[in-house]
Amino acid sequence: MQPRKSIALLIGISLVFAALIVACDRLTEGTAFNNNITYLLVAAWLVPFCFILAKSRPANNAPES
Repeated sequence: MQPRKSIALLIGISLVFAALIVACDRLTEGTAFNNNITYLLVAAWLVPFCFILAKSRPANNAPES
């Protein structure tokens, strides 16, 4: 994946998840599971973030000598 494309994708996904976290925090304010929803969204954000980050790194296929 090209570096510019992956950076734009990472920023876009991060902004979407930030908006989701803020919206869910406002909607579930004062409830018992407010923190659980926030933690779940952060965990869900890590999956595509790490996947895109791994795809954007070049493979190191150099043989060891």
